[in-house]
Amino acid sequence: MQVTYGITLEDLVALSLYHFKTSRSGRRTIRMWQVLAPVLGVLFIVLPACWRGSVAMVIGLVLWVIYSVAWVLLIPVFFRVFLKRTVTRAYKEGQNRSMIGRHTMTLGPEGVVDTTDFGEERHVWSVIEKIAEDEHYVFIYLSAASAHVVPKRAFAQQADLGAFLNTARAYQAQHAA
Repeated sequence: MQVTYGITLEDLVALSLYHFKTSRSGRRTIRMWQVLAPVLGVLFIVLPACWRGSVAMVIGLVLWVIYSVAWVLLIPVFFRVFLKRTVTRAYKEGQNRSMIGRHTMTLGPEGVVDTTDFGEERHVWSVIEKIAEDEHYVFIYLSAASAHVVPKRAFAQQADLGAFLNTARAYQAQHAA
């Protein structure tokens, strides 16, 4: 099975965002920051307010609650924006010729072959760690944090995407360690 598609900088950034959102370490980082900020709020807002008196204490508690709720709700958004900006800048430091541009991916019994105008990558199925997808992409993971990105827009019909995923998952299952 073969599919040809174009990869943009946005597609590569999407992999980083997906990985951060779904990885155990990414989720743990978000949870840590969601807890850390309210705890710091207690130390720097609530406790000093308690030492000043009852009105200051009530104001301090109200500010801490508002701050904590806002922080817990907004920190995932801030992390996503920060990660997107950081990854985009990192990719812009190089030309990334083998990553950005036209790709032809071939799935066969021996493995995955990704061909571009600048070279070819071959990976046997036993190297593929997982096959994941989100609303817009299929990710064929080669390691815990690197993957081939296949945009779902590359498939003319949903049935073509389904056939691609079924083929990839079947080959992966046959060669699972």
